[in-house]
Amino acid sequence: MVHANSSILKLLIIWTALAQLAFAGDFTIKMSQDTRVNDASGSPHISVRFLPEYFGPLGMLSGGQLEMDVAADLYFNLTTGAQSIQSPLDELLYRSWLRWSTHQFEVRLGKQELNFGPARLLRSLRWFDARNPLDPLGLTQGVWAFTGRYYWLDNKNLWAWTIFNPRDLAMGIDLYPAERRTFQLGGRLQIPMGLGNLAVTIHEKVLAGSETPEWRIGLDGQWDVGVGLWFEAVRVMEPKSSTIAWMNLVTLGGDYTFGIGNGLYAVTEYQNIHNSALDQPSQTFAAQLNYPIGFMDQLFLLTLYNDNLHFSGYYAGWQRQYDRLSWQILAGYMDKELTWQASSSIAFMAQKSLQLTLMYTI
Repeated sequence: MVHANSSILKLLIIWTALAQLAFAGDFTIKMSQDTRVNDASGSPHISVRFLPEYFGPLGMLSGGQLEMDVAADLYFNLTTGAQSIQSPLDELLYRSWLRWSTHQFEVRLGKQELNFGPARLLRSLRWFDARNPLDPLGLTQGVWAFTGRYYWLDNKNLWAWTIFNPRDLAMGIDLYPAERRTFQLGGRLQIPMGLGNLAVTIHEKVLAGSETPEWRIGLDGQWDVGVGLWFEAVRVMEPKSSTIAWMNLVTLGGDYTFGIGNGLYAVTEYQNIHNSALDQPSQTFAAQLNYPIGFMDQLFLLTLYNDNLHFSGYYAGWQRQYDRLSWQILAGYMDKELTWQASSSIAFMAQKSLQLTLMYTI
């Protein structure tokens, strides 16, 4: 951690540098204020977040467009006075990448978001991110990577990536972190099939303290047959020296908009997680309802149940959106206190909680 004066100085330097580039591109600052009250602490937790971001073109190069995106994530806990402006630099940068693209091909280098798969709530293909469906900002970690994508005219597309892990941190569904300062390799092929598409994804990495790699392979597909349907299936194969030798994840889901009032949107998913250390698989069920009230307001309900950990959770929220200002009020209730979140991609709250998030974009 650093002192407040140093934090403010860094913030001003970043804003000034990005503002100088804003004449050639788009410069925005997203600000959010988050207030939470839960039964664990009994007192409000107040925080402020700043997300200055610059996105803009750098010109043409070899027949392709060169662009850049730079964004910082500056977090201040007003309750305790703590800040997240730390060293090394990759903790400060939210995104930082260069992209060269043509009509059918692009390459991207730097800290970027890398996610795929059709699941919405219980994502088995959550390999490199930890997006929380209850987060109105939709924030998720990035990876330092070199990625390439090619798009055929018949809607087939091929991805390939090399990820550099500067620190031994676990990402997504990782059971074990990767060896620090090593490269990870992967790719994804997606092809159209009927009224939807089918994709296969593979990834390889060396685990911390191991000389043999972990392999994972995923298969996913989604189709629109009046009702939206999708699935994700993942097999993770760990080195023989690992405590857990393998893990299987399967997600099944669907969505539909009912012709009730302004349109009631419903999505439901089921996830099965099993590994070599579990006697029985862990099964989670989740469902969400969204109902728009006019052009600015939306109500939503989310519920989930896990039969292995024997818990259920319920969340109710209201969102309002103006041109630049928006807010979300969220109330949550869990019938069991949890400290382990491996059963679901949803970030659980305390047993009883109330949260107000205000967001403003300059």
